[in-house]
Amino acid sequence: VAAASGCFFASDGDHVHRSTYSGINYASGHGWWLNINCPSGTRANVTIWLQENLNGTWYLQGNKVTGTNRLPGSSSTQRVNAKLKCVNSTTHEWRSLILADLVGRTDAAPLAYTTAQSLACY
Repeated sequence: VAAASGCFFASDGDHVHRSTYSGINYASGHGWWLNINCPSGTRANVTIWLQENLNGTWYLQGNKVTGTNRLPGSSSTQRVNAKLKCVNSTTHEWRSLILADLVGRTDAAPLAYTTAQSLACY
C-alpha cells in the first residue's frame, strides 16, 4: 500500500500461470491496481514484468508491458497482461513484478510481487 497526495492505493496481480494461445504455451501474468481511498475516477498506469528464478536469482524475462490510464480493479479491461513464450517444458519458478503509478498525482508507486509458482515452462 502506498500514499498518493492524501489517499492510498496498492499494486496487485495474479500468480504467473501457463496459458496456451494458438497452440503455443506461454508463462503469463496479469497486473492491476487497487483503490483504497483515492477519489472516484482516479486512474493509474500499470506496468508488469515477468521474473524467472534461475539458480536462486530472479531475472526479468521478456518485455515489460504497461497499460496506461487504467481504472482500478482486475477486470479484463483494467488489468495488464505480460506473457513469454515457453521454449520447452522444464519446470522453473516464476513470479510477476507489478508497479502502479497514479496519473496526475505524486505517489510512492508501490511494487507488488506475486507468490512464486513452479511452471513447466522455460
